[in-house]
Amino acid sequence: MERRALLTSLGCVGTAPLAGCLADRSVNLTNALPPNRVVGEWWDAVRNRDTERFRDLYHPDSPERDASYWTNEDWWESFPPDVLASSTVEERTLVAESDTEATVLDEFATPAEEGDRQPAGLTHKLRAEDGDWRLWTHESREFIYPGDAPDERPADDLPDDCPTSTLADYSPPDELSREAVGTFVIEYHETYVLDEMFSPTHEDDSVSGSVTSIDSHEYGYVVTVGWGGADYRDVPEIEAKPTTDPPDFDIPSVETLDSKLLREFAREAAERNERVESSGAPHSDLEPVRHEFESLPGTEDGRFISVDGTPVTIQFDIRRTHGDYLSMSTRYYVDSHVVRQSDEHRASDEDTDPRQFPLLECQP
Repeated sequence: MERRALLTSLGCVGTAPLAGCLADRSVNLTNALPPNRVVGEWWDAVRNRDTERFRDLYHPDSPERDASYWTNEDWWESFPPDVLASSTVEERTLVAESDTEATVLDEFATPAEEGDRQPAGLTHKLRAEDGDWRLWTHESREFIYPGDAPDERPADDLPDDCPTSTLADYSPPDELSREAVGTFVIEYHETYVLDEMFSPTHEDDSVSGSVTSIDSHEYGYVVTVGWGGADYRDVPEIEAKPTTDPPDFDIPSVETLDSKLLREFAREAAERNERVESSGAPHSDLEPVRHEFESLPGTEDGRFISVDGTPVTIQFDIRRTHGDYLSMSTRYYVDSHVVRQSDEHRASDEDTDPRQFPLLECQP
């Protein structure tokens, strides 16, 4: 197993902080182990397959703490001693430290046969908890191949579907360079994840990406983006049922409701003459629904609405859920005329020819 597989399996992609998880407070860390010592103990737990210690080193709110990958015995067995030995930390640096957060960078020794590569590394994010440093997430720094500058694409060598434009406000850089291409891909990809993958977008959604490798290929560059994020969803919890014991106050008609969601549940309950409830599917913009529900007359048993003379009781609440995306990886091909994106978001597509990636942009 290569070192890259080790980094990927350890969940080594940064995840943007989840809303409300980081308290804004000063913490007394006078007697705490330094952050780099905590990272050293984390590596010891991995080498010793000490699952209890491994878990205890994480912050209680860390998305890694209860992740499923490390609770699988096969995961631990996939790292024999020779693989761990090959991941020798050449240098460990405390990059940043405040009262609440710290960042530690491990840089691995570079094998002689790969001397033209930049060294791989692992960035550890830590947060303070009850006077101690605890691990939060990890982000991999993988090998970056210098490579030669790509050739200019000939005008007669464009894809059959050219012109194509799906990038909206984003366009590839006018002058190709590793830095310009990397910046363009990160800016586009973070917006793509929020608008397309995390749809409907929630105000608390977050995504963070970084370039883990970039290599010249044909007329441009192939860029691998390592990324993670938190996708929040608002799920309506609705229950509607007809009642044979109507209240002694006036009940508004269902026709007065602006909310299509409330109207549909009230009508279905009246037509079926039985209780109906929501399926748990997420919806966007539920706050106006909540406000309208709360404006209806009601009692502790719920709010009331009339459907063609049938009184219906409605219960409504909003349940917030979220999913963590860890260790994700997406590849792009970018040149001066063409942008392509892999349709896989895992490392499993690495053998796919970038010319086979779906076309996002092509301009003559």
